[in-house]
Amino acid sequence: MTYRENDGMFYFFENDGLKNQSILYRKPTVDSSEREVFLDPNKLSDDGTVALTGVFQSKDGKYTAYTISRSGSDWTEIFVMDTKTKELLPDHILWGKFTDAAWDGDGFYYSAYPTPEEGKEFSNANQNHQVYYHKLGTPQSEDTIAFSDPSHPFHFHTAQVAESQPVTFIHVGGAGVGNAVKVRKNGAWTDMAPTQDYTNQIIDVIDNKIYILTSYGAPKNRLMTADLANPSIENWKELVPEADGVLTAAQFSGDKLFLTYEKDAANQVAIFDINGKKESDIKLPGYGSVAVYTERKHPGEVYYSFS
Repeated sequence: MTYRENDGMFYFFENDGLKNQSILYRKPTVDSSEREVFLDPNKLSDDGTVALTGVFQSKDGKYTAYTISRSGSDWTEIFVMDTKTKELLPDHILWGKFTDAAWDGDGFYYSAYPTPEEGKEFSNANQNHQVYYHKLGTPQSEDTIAFSDPSHPFHFHTAQVAESQPVTFIHVGGAGVGNAVKVRKNGAWTDMAPTQDYTNQIIDVIDNKIYILTSYGAPKNRLMTADLANPSIENWKELVPEADGVLTAAQFSGDKLFLTYEKDAANQVAIFDINGKKESDIKLPGYGSVAVYTERKHPGEVYYSFS
């Protein structure tokens, strides 16, 4: 699936069937025949034991962070490239786990455990999963702890920064069927969803309104909103109610919401306005699975793959 990144270029993965890992290409326009290799994970190691696990471009498009795993390990390393030149920067994060790179300002958040004892990197139980902030151009030793909860040493913590407003969230998992959510307000963390009894996904923050895909009060999921000034779960408001199909994904293109449902072993996609009013269904080629990619800052552009 082709998609437009923050640098304005169009990116896509492709594999000719002869590569262990798909290559990430980019091109200047969506229909351009020109393309260049942006990142070839097959060249990250001589023996093919390094896997590319994620690619995350900064909001201004100047930098691209990518995560790797060595020899199938859960330990994650993060590298940073200059997006335009593809030059590797000196920034290098070790001992990350269950993490991506959530860009905010001139750096990014990532999740990691304290550096393990030498010789016990792959044998000791991991405790105290923390969220750190890394500022570009500084060593990892200077990274600051953005969130830590030592009273729950076996919880997992992942940071997310909303696309439309620089609001930071922490997703907490590891002790339930879903995930708890915290949001940072005025430098302090506030509970939005305090328990892990429900799944909660932050879609975006627009005009201080948080859009949430959640199973709270809806086993098949629904879309709800929360006021950033008063975000606790008892104050959430329903935007799109639970339907016959399971709501599996939601994203904005401009002020239009594209919702993906699963029903009768197939996907369906519907368009809603920002106030939760259904406008239309998207006619797909037939019964199958669909993945939709949109960005709110690119209204009218919708990329999807169908199989």
